[in-house]
Amino acid sequence: MAAALTVTAGSLLAALGDAFPGGDEAHAAGPQPAQDVRSISNGERIPVENFPDLGAPGESSEIVSQWKGRCIDVPGANFEAGVQLQVWGCDDTDAQRWEYGDREARTSNNLCMDVAGGSRDNGTAVQLAICNGSPAQKWVLTNAGDLVNPASVKCVDIKDWKDGNGAKLQIWDCTGSANQRWRQAHREVRLSGS
Repeated sequence: MAAALTVTAGSLLAALGDAFPGGDEAHAAGPQPAQDVRSISNGERIPVENFPDLGAPGESSEIVSQWKGRCIDVPGANFEAGVQLQVWGCDDTDAQRWEYGDREARTSNNLCMDVAGGSRDNGTAVQLAICNGSPAQKWVLTNAGDLVNPASVKCVDIKDWKDGNGAKLQIWDCTGSANQRWRQAHREVRLSGS
């Protein structure tokens, strides 16, 4: 059995070197795009551009927790900016369907998965926002299953290890823990008569 790997924000930022130029002044002005992300699975520095996009433009899927098999979900299908995302039993509805392009995850009515306020702080909500192409709306999914926002160098995390429907999503230091592991579930489309 492989040993658990814990990566602190400090070690990730140190590994990224100059990915956040300007120190505290840059943080006060908002996150700067990271130039690379340290792969949680093997510690190798990999440029963000080398991570595959979440999917081809126009492609869609559900994003599923590897821990409890629940999907990233828009609560009550309330497609409004500022709504914090949650996990819910996968039900193949629009509230769980994400379309991809330019490292963004968009809902069917064109809102993006977003780090609230562009923050880099642990515990910041993962929410819906009007798509604007900002670094707070960019995501990479590593081979190990870490869903990372490169601007914050944080992973999407199921808050407080809640394992039931309705557990909220936040960003947190990437630790490789089960509540931070994700995969995509592409549904097969069947045409009538086939």
